[in-house]
Amino acid sequence: MNIELLDVAGLVAEFPQFFKSEASIYTRRARNPRSMPPPLAIPDSSRLLWNRAAVLAFFTPPEYLAAANVPAAHLLPDQPRRRGRPTKIEQIARREAQRDPNTVDFIEGKADVERGSK
Repeated sequence: MNIELLDVAGLVAEFPQFFKSEASIYTRRARNPRSMPPPLAIPDSSRLLWNRAAVLAFFTPPEYLAAANVPAAHLLPDQPRRRGRPTKIEQIARREAQRDPNTVDFIEGKADVERGSK
C-alpha cells in the first residue's frame, strides 16, 4: 500500500486552484482550519504533510461524492444554525414541534375543569 504524501510546496503545485502560495496555506490553516483537510500527525515532527487521496476527497464537490457513493463527513448540514438567541417565532415553532399531541396543556386543562364545574 503506497500512500502519497504532500508537503506545503506539493499542495501548491498539485492544487493551484485552491492555494496560491505556501504562505496562503499557513494563513488559511491558522485563520480557518476547517477550510482545508487536516494534516497527518507524525510523532516528534512539526512538518505539515497531507495524504493526497484525503485532499482530493476534501475538495471534490458533493455531487461527485454522491455519485461515487463516498461518505462525505466534512459536508455542512443543509441549514446551518444561526448565532445568538432564537427569535420568538422560532422558539414557539420548536415548542410546538416538541409537544406531545396526547397531552393537554395545564392552562387548557384548567379551563376545561372550570367549565365542567359550573
